[in-house]
Amino acid sequence: PVCAETLRAEPVASAQADAADVVSGDLRALLAADDTQAALNDLYRTRAYQPLWIEAGAPTEEAAAALRLLQAAGQDGLQASAYHPEALAADLAAARQGQPQALARFEIALTRALGDYAADLRTTDVQAAPVFTDPDLQPPADARAAAWQAAAAAPAGARLAAFSRMNPLYTSLKAAYVAAAPGSQTAKLALANMERLRAVPADLGQRFLLVDLAAQRLWMYEAGRPPQTMKVVVGRRSEATPAMVGLVRSAVFHPSWDVPPDL
Repeated sequence: PVCAETLRAEPVASAQADAADVVSGDLRALLAADDTQAALNDLYRTRAYQPLWIEAGAPTEEAAAALRLLQAAGQDGLQASAYHPEALAADLAAARQGQPQALARFEIALTRALGDYAADLRTTDVQAAPVFTDPDLQPPADARAAAWQAAAAAPAGARLAAFSRMNPLYTSLKAAYVAAAPGSQTAKLALANMERLRAVPADLGQRFLLVDLAAQRLWMYEAGRPPQTMKVVVGRRSEATPAMVGLVRSAVFHPSWDVPPDL
């Protein structure tokens, strides 16, 4: 015997699958018709052209949240207009009418804009970029593609973090930047340091060290808090301490030290 709940659920599931198949067909056609979308076409091909932001024939709540994220890109010191939020809002409104081609167009436009945002969010000025001394910490060569792949691997409702997640140091400075008066010295300093932190990996682990060159201090973070701090010696302007990201693999207690001959 088949229970009544099963009998009621089958038509709904079938309708959702049919809607997904229709959108997938339009996704395939639109991407195949545009040679400039080769990278996106590769992404969706691995998903059998199943959408990321469409469910049951309608844009998801996460899609609307993604649009709000792009509209607020100025909070990251980025130009929101670079991600065409007004055009995306119009595409979203059209997609909510339920037409498969409109849904597919919105899907493509949103994924492309989020990829651009992720690339800008994690790319820093060459002069501010740190040196990665450990191969295990090297950021991906293509931040856009890495974000797309992470979103595709995440479950529905948890995909937006693939584009917006940053390291906790950046997040705290962003909060200070947003709270500061526009154009103030505090805002300028926060933005300058956000720029330096763009390339730092999002996941710094439960324990990490931060050397603040300007303050000449070292901070040890554990579980998100800086429980210990100490003074450190840094280079001078003519022989500046380089910005670097690496793993601490050993420590020497009470090291020997002699005064260098040039002193």
